[in-house]
Amino acid sequence: MMVSFDFLSDPIELSPGKASSLYIENQKLYRNTIINLYAECPKNCGVVFSEKYEPLNFKGNICFVSDFCRLDFSSSIIKKLYEDFTMYACDFMLEQTTALKAEVLKFLEKLNEGFDFDFSFKEELELADLFKIQCLKPKLGNEDIPENILDFVKFMKKYTSFKCFIFLNLHSFLTPDELEIFLNEVAYLNVCVLMLENKKCFNNSSKEVVYIIDEDLCEIVEK
Repeated sequence: MMVSFDFLSDPIELSPGKASSLYIENQKLYRNTIINLYAECPKNCGVVFSEKYEPLNFKGNICFVSDFCRLDFSSSIIKKLYEDFTMYACDFMLEQTTALKAEVLKFLEKLNEGFDFDFSFKEELELADLFKIQCLKPKLGNEDIPENILDFVKFMKKYTSFKCFIFLNLHSFLTPDELEIFLNEVAYLNVCVLMLENKKCFNNSSKEVVYIIDEDLCEIVEK
């Protein structure tokens, strides 16, 4: 997999075993690049992702992560999670699931009998409805930010078809030791990683290839 930027002479090769870091020290170029990533790289923006020399749509293939304190999941991912929970409940908790459904229906029937007006309800309880009522979702609210980020990647890897994760200012957020552990873990998960930063002021990890565009738009590659 590759990504081409119009300000780089060659595409960046994105591979699961080696993360890529792109430092854009020219502030205007950095700003415009971030804006294009937020906009999911519209046509003619100068950023093109490709696989086997065929262009890839940003949406559905690339995950842009910019806020590590507010990691969240889309409704489509939550829906897939509920499907997994339902299968697990029916396969390994069938007795409890059957009893729960019966009790809920019994409760509604009893409520209907004692209320001033008749009301209708579904005669079959969908577990997904119960999960939704309880706002069941992956918990990423603990104080261990590196662990949260890794758990986020694991969930996205399982429930989406994303081929690459782009992290904004990850070097600024994690210590060198935390970053090394994180990159080892994502390599094991077989995902491609591109880290985007504004200033080259960090030591390179053994797990990354570094590309630098300085303030004068000169290009430097550190492997």
